[in-house]
Amino acid sequence: MLELGNTIVNFTRLVPHGLLVFFPSYSILEESLDKWRNSAVSESSLSVWDRIGQQKQIFVEPRGRADFKAVVDEYHRTITDNPKGAVFFAVCRGKVSEGIDFSNDKGRAVVITGLPFPPTKDPKIVLKKSILDETVVPPGEQV
Repeated sequence: MLELGNTIVNFTRLVPHGLLVFFPSYSILEESLDKWRNSAVSESSLSVWDRIGQQKQIFVEPRGRADFKAVVDEYHRTITDNPKGAVFFAVCRGKVSEGIDFSNDKGRAVVITGLPFPPTKDPKIVLKKSILDETVVPPGEQV
């Protein structure tokens, strides 16, 4: 996880204006950000989170809808007003990834940190798997 954080630090140095970083789930997003906030090896060294913040203003997709519009509006304002730009940490299939315009400077690069596979214990997935297992024709048999 620290390697991913260090890679994102490098992206923030290289990508002008807006950088979007998507995670497979809120839990992975929160776990990564917590790890990066607490990654300083000594009191005199900076954490991954601090090094990202030195390069760009940081925004994180909120879980709730109440704060969402304000966060996105502030991100867009920062892209316009701050020459360093901003980084927006969000979730695949979350609110940020659905229909918001990140054209031109608002989204100069997109990083996808992992594929958002559905949970294997989800009842819909379990049911679909059992139906598919029942319909599989064994090798050598005719349909």
